Amino acid sequence: MAHERCLRTHSVMTPVLALDVNETLSDMSALAPRLQELGAPGELLQTWFASTLRDGFALTVAGAYADFATVAHAALLALLAEVRSLSAEPGEAATQLVSAIAELPLHEDVRPGLERLPGASMGCGRRQAGGPRRGLDQPREAQLSGAPLGT
Repeated sequence: MAHERCLRTHSVMTPVLALDVNETLSDMSALAPRLQELGAPGELLQTWFASTLRDGFALTVAGAYADFATVAHAALLALLAEVRSLSAEPGEAATQLVSAIAELPLHEDVRPGLERLPGASMGCGRRQAGGPRRGLDQPREAQLSGAPLGT
């Protein structure tokens, strides 16, 4: 009987909301002008982000792992190598752009939405590559690193 009570106590589930950051919360379109400053077309942003996601999914399906910044850098490097009007070396430009992801602004509806979560009777966490994200300091209960989940 005591064992049964213990199982019931430990089987209670708490609702948790986990949020992805890149493009879900942050506005990646702010990187288009940075691409243009480097001599690349701003439209390259969509191809870059789609390529990054594709390559990340492919790694996952293959049972491999690389963090978002590594995958994003490799995808961008391949695209920038084809841009003849680039004003910087492709590797340097890719590093600058990937580093700029941490400084992206949030979408307008993110802050008000996050501020409502503490009263929603659920835990909240977010998954993001890299360090802290500007504008996402509070509120939060947990932040998962860019490490693979389950490790």
